[in-house]
Amino acid sequence: GGSGRKGTSAAAGGGGGGSAGGSVHMIVPVDFFDTSETVTVGALAAGGAAQATDATNGNPGTAGNFSLVGNLRALGPAAAVGGTTTSAAAGTSRSKYTFHTALATQGAGGAGGNVTGTSAATQTTGFSPSGGGGGSGADTATARQAGGGGAIQEYTATTTIIAASAGGIRSGTINGTAGTAMAQTSTSRGWIAGGSGGGGGGGGTTAVAGGTGGAGGIPGGGGGGGGGGISASSNSGAGGQGARGEVWIIEYA
Repeated sequence: GGSGRKGTSAAAGGGGGGSAGGSVHMIVPVDFFDTSETVTVGALAAGGAAQATDATNGNPGTAGNFSLVGNLRALGPAAAVGGTTTSAAAGTSRSKYTFHTALATQGAGGAGGNVTGTSAATQTTGFSPSGGGGGSGADTATARQAGGGGAIQEYTATTTIIAASAGGIRSGTINGTAGTAMAQTSTSRGWIAGGSGGGGGGGGTTAVAGGTGGAGGIPGGGGGGGGGGISASSNSGAGGQGARGEVWIIEYA
């Protein structure tokens, strides 16, 4: 996620939330691979550093790294923009490929704002992580709510596999909650997905720095945007890091 802007009250917006990583799901005869293949697992993506300079926009997050087996490539998370005087764009959605066909785009983050941050969308497609929430703005009068990370549900959207990560607010917990890693638990019951995105950081005030965005859950969850900070008083919050990828190879006869 991007970090928040450091500026005047109500004009120091939170950073955008990072997107989730893309995914590729294939069943391929072993003969279609070479005798050996390089396997690359995408590394985590750093969030934007907290802004310490007055009247300056936040720093963007870092785009994530792809995961690769042969010619099967899953894109890493898209970077989000740092906070501005108004809104900050989130990381854009990534493609999901199943059996060589692009089925959907998935996992855009939530935009940061000079008032509230936007929550990332819930994911209901299998093998999909979710994006991070947008950070909220700094305000000397009012505590502003940051956006939550995207929840993960099964495709009918009736059962929640991973709950949304909470966005921060300075009147409660100012830092965004980290996303949750995917695991086979009593709630998953056969549903396979990625990790959930982190919540955005809440905006600060004169005596309180902006909240840090929550880190994305493994694999592929987007980081939350950082909260805004007040010039001459408090730094903005850093963006949360995007999660690393994973490669799963299952052989059967």
